[in-house]
Amino acid sequence: MFFKISPDEIEEVSLLRRAETAHFVKAAEVICQFHQRDDYQSGRHLTKENKDLLHVNHYRIESKLNSSFSGNLNFSACAEVEFNALQPEQSWIYFYLFSDMEVDSVMWSTGEQASFFKEKENPYLWVHCQPALARDETRKLKLYYRGDLIENDGGWMVIKSSLGWYPLHGNRTYATFDLTFHTPKRMTFVSVGDNISSAVQDEVLSTRWVTPEPIRNASFNIGYFKKHEITDERTVPVTVLMAESGHQQIGQSLARQGILSGKSMEKQVGQDVANSLVFFSHLFGKPKIKHFYATETPISHGLAFPGLIHLAWSTFQATDDEGYDQIFRAHEVAHQWWGIGVDFETYHDQWLSEGFASFAGLWYMQIALRDNKKYFDRLKDWRDEIFSNRKFLFGSGQQAGPISLGYRTSTSTTAGDYGLIIYKKGAWVLHMLRNMLLDYLTMKEEVFTNILQEFYQTYRGQKASTLDFQKIVEKQAGKDMSWFFQQWVHATGIPEYRFAHKLEQTPQGKWVAHCKIEQRNVPDDFQMPVLVRIDFGQERFARTRVVVRGPLTRVDLPLMPMKPEKIVFNDLESVLCEVKNEKWVE
Repeated sequence: MFFKISPDEIEEVSLLRRAETAHFVKAAEVICQFHQRDDYQSGRHLTKENKDLLHVNHYRIESKLNSSFSGNLNFSACAEVEFNALQPEQSWIYFYLFSDMEVDSVMWSTGEQASFFKEKENPYLWVHCQPALARDETRKLKLYYRGDLIENDGGWMVIKSSLGWYPLHGNRTYATFDLTFHTPKRMTFVSVGDNISSAVQDEVLSTRWVTPEPIRNASFNIGYFKKHEITDERTVPVTVLMAESGHQQIGQSLARQGILSGKSMEKQVGQDVANSLVFFSHLFGKPKIKHFYATETPISHGLAFPGLIHLAWSTFQATDDEGYDQIFRAHEVAHQWWGIGVDFETYHDQWLSEGFASFAGLWYMQIALRDNKKYFDRLKDWRDEIFSNRKFLFGSGQQAGPISLGYRTSTSTTAGDYGLIIYKKGAWVLHMLRNMLLDYLTMKEEVFTNILQEFYQTYRGQKASTLDFQKIVEKQAGKDMSWFFQQWVHATGIPEYRFAHKLEQTPQGKWVAHCKIEQRNVPDDFQMPVLVRIDFGQERFARTRVVVRGPLTRVDLPLMPMKPEKIVFNDLESVLCEVKNEKWVE
């Protein structure tokens, strides 16, 4: 065990342990982390703190990507970085730069050389400030560096670090970018921002990209791409870039195994990208982009930047039959609203990015395929993963943390929990809100969509917290919702319901259903409204809500004109839970 107090961190007090890794690897991981006592006493823990040493205001970067005999691209760059100091008397400042980068020189705007230090295969670049930086002082640095950043892998260009190609500092801070790239003419290149110029000279393509407003992350993609352009008056122009030659090799290998590749995959991917842009623009509001690039990368996951996404190669190979590819493609598109449009405040709020994008992708799939069954099947898949997490034949392992634990849900003993809890359980939280606010008589959901629209419009271009979202939910719902966020975001309980009912005919000839619900595996004050469907046969049915609170809830459903054939507790998967139907026992 390790105890650490670090005034430079937002949560200053930490208890750590040695991570359970291979015996020759020594690493520490956080068990719990808190603000210092004075912060809680003064209420400072509720404010938005910034403990960065400096803030980068602007980047002007000129990069060269030259072909080598090996087929890789030699990367070199000159980065001009304008920043201002946030702390007093700083003799040394640091930047993060991809570990394989080698720094040739660093100089101040005056032309004076700056002393610096960067160990080989270490990502931290230290620069000596002489004289020391004063608080609020603005300075400019020019850095020359190069490195093994891009490799050719069977037709795909592999970018080893989509973020570390330029010097970074700070906790997800925003800066403007003026980027110039010199790349081989025969290759296609795209980046973030507005492409304000493009020229070819001596087989070199020079492009300039400028961001109209500050952004958090800048990246690019380059390769031998097949281009597919989409123009739709309902949204911005879309360009899809697919590494066709790479798929030809994979397609031959898969064909020998009897696995067929999809046809015109750039069009299939482009259809989902363009349609999800239209769908989300209608639901949430217009994104702040002029052009959208959906590009392929030889990795197994996606990445999103303003106006640019990297999509896994597999989604360009074929479209599955279960809706997962629609969810994945739309998830990355949705980050233009959740994660980029509205950023999350701290790691406790990461679900506002990934959980929201996962739910948006799921929602898009439901609408695009016009398939409610697939929507609920995927929700059930995620529910089953959450329930089966670390449950074994002869017992169970460590319990997963709450959504508000953010990236810390994943440790050496809880590998995979970040994706499971932040992405999938986070999506479930929004699905439950959607159901709670649904008018089940008309099936209208304006309250829920109004919440998402107001949240996006209010915090677009800013960082937001879970509490910020909760306040908008409460405003639109017209009631206190703190209990909901406490249960589902800040705690870990997931209920098991044991449902039993008994039908009885009244003297007037109507029917009543006496219901009994046992609630287990959650605190006694746990509560949730649960949708109940009453089926009368011949596609006739009615819905109602039952509020389950405490260990045992007894309730009579509204009087019915005829005897129901079936009563479905937790209709529309309204609650993340496990339901066991039991016989009525007095």
